[in-house]
Amino acid sequence: MSGGDRPADLLAFEAEWLNRPHDGRYERDVRERFGTSVTRHLQRVNAIINTAGANEADPVMCRILRERRDAKMRQRPTRGA
Repeated sequence: MSGGDRPADLLAFEAEWLNRPHDGRYERDVRERFGTSVTRHLQRVNAIINTAGANEADPVMCRILRERRDAKMRQRPTRGA
């Protein structure tokens, strides 16, 4: 991972945006800070929030992001059912 892609950096960025509206500025900031699309950024965040390194960096933020991810997964319709 590059400097801006360390678990602590990703979690700090998400913490900055935790209760702010994602009204286009979030997308712009993701592209500027990480040089990637929002989709790819969120894939990275979802991949790291279950890792020991991320939990050591910010266990509370990891828990919040896991809870939000899990709530979204429960709201999605199941496939093939």
